[in-house]
Amino acid sequence: MRVAALYDVHGNLPALEAVLAEVPDDAAIVIGGDVAFGLFPHETLERLRALGDRAVWLRGNADRELTPGEEGLVPAQMLEWVRGKLSEEEMAFLYAQPPSLTLEVDGLGRVLFVHATPRNDLDIFTERTPEEQIAPLFENVDASVVVCGHTHTQFERVVAADSRSPRDGKFIEIVGRYNPQHEPSLIEFDEEKVKAWLNNGAQPTEPVARLLKAKGISK
Repeated sequence: MRVAALYDVHGNLPALEAVLAEVPDDAAIVIGGDVAFGLFPHETLERLRALGDRAVWLRGNADRELTPGEEGLVPAQMLEWVRGKLSEEEMAFLYAQPPSLTLEVDGLGRVLFVHATPRNDLDIFTERTPEEQIAPLFENVDASVVVCGHTHTQFERVVAADSRSPRDGKFIEIVGRYNPQHEPSLIEFDEEKVKAWLNNGAQPTEPVARLLKAKGISK
């Protein structure tokens, strides 16, 4: 399965249309939460629901907070404005979506999609958050890749893990990071750590192998 992950659309219908025009016809589309909270709430939600079975959904914090009584981050005045643009059925639809979903993705294997982190829909971390703060957020995860949104920034953390142990979300150490939003794209590895892992038999996933090749790193 090929997948396009669309996160944090936030009611930006023109941007959504531009992105959908770039999505391959054979790709499933993961709607990663926080769909309607923006300038065009109803129109954006309507456009995404029109994708039918091609779209698979999960719920973000702003989707959840549209239901009265839910705690979170969105200011009350802004919530009321968005609620006034949506029907009760639309808000119920958003609330009913799951907080996470798992798919088998070509070239990646088992991928877990969440809005913020596997723990909840509010946690925030960045490409520079220390390893000791990130590790607890991903405990007990049964996936080789986790896709997160919420921060509105795109980056990847590359980790080393022991494939002989059950997948419990615990990684051994962070060995690199990748940020395609930099110009040129930022690719950083601790070359000494990477080579030590490769020389001990570590097998990089296809995406990591491409990054290593781009940096000229091998055994």
